[in-house]
Amino acid sequence: FNLHKDTPLQNKDVRHAIAYGIDAQRIIDMAYMGNGVICDSWAYAEDPLHNPDLPQYLYNPDKANQILDGAGYIDSDGDGIRNDPVTGKNLVFEMIVSSATTSYVKACTLIKEMLPIIGIDIDVLVLDPDTFSSTVYNPPADAFDMALRGEDPSPFPYGDWMWMEAQSWDSGGAWWNPSYYNNPRYDELCALLGTATTMEERKEYVYEMQQLLSEDLPEYYLARSEYVSAVRNDKLEGWVNEVGGPISWFNDWSIMKVHLK
Repeated sequence: FNLHKDTPLQNKDVRHAIAYGIDAQRIIDMAYMGNGVICDSWAYAEDPLHNPDLPQYLYNPDKANQILDGAGYIDSDGDGIRNDPVTGKNLVFEMIVSSATTSYVKACTLIKEMLPIIGIDIDVLVLDPDTFSSTVYNPPADAFDMALRGEDPSPFPYGDWMWMEAQSWDSGGAWWNPSYYNNPRYDELCALLGTATTMEERKEYVYEMQQLLSEDLPEYYLARSEYVSAVRNDKLEGWVNEVGGPISWFNDWSIMKVHLK
């Protein structure tokens, strides 16, 4: 969500409602051919730093509608789309996506079908990869409302860079932070994480960081892709199954253990 642009998306209730209005499992089944799992954080569930007590935004259009009703976003003109109580405009947002990944484009198409059930509409704009990157990582230009993008964080301890994506622009998050999220407490925790010397300290900071992100919801974690690896075990052995399987972008060094039988 672009939190710099002056739209109803700056209202946390609207972001929460959108999260409840998206059927992540249907997207996994249809756009990812079943090769994925619902996720709730940048940290993998297998990660020892994953907070297991995060809010869960599982598909619940009734709850989404209840949230929007309570926040005053009602369909005041009877066209099926809710209106902003301040401006009277329909809740219609532009969602950008890169053409480089077909599954992401399919996911956006599905989201466009889902959100009118809760009285919100989106216009999907498919951009070439370079234009998408220059747009999504420049929220102050106000050139998009929402974006669907993919990030593939490494499991602990190789993924600390991911937490920089929510640092405020004034504290070092410029370019990294596509939502323009700004939370002083999060910035403080991010700095503390960089100086932590024990697992207990790291866990304390990262647990709270995840809690803040889950409650403020500058980004909604949709799904985590599952890797499909093809390996030979008739002549080779020593494959190491890590998160993502024996071969993935972050653990290719494990192939060094492979040898002939």
